[in-house]
Amino acid sequence: MLLLGEDMVGGTLGIKAETKKNEIGGYFSKITETMKEVREDFRREWEI
Repeated sequence: MLLLGEDMVGGTLGIKAETKKNEIGGYFSKITETMKEVREDFRREWEI
């Protein structure tokens, strides 16, 4: 069951067994940056 969950997450992110650690770090850095941008967009949208 745990392997199934890992496979689902890995497949969603495009991470495979041969994916390098620095590539994985890049994926998560991009996700982090995107989330920061979305948060700032929401803050600007809701300011009066």
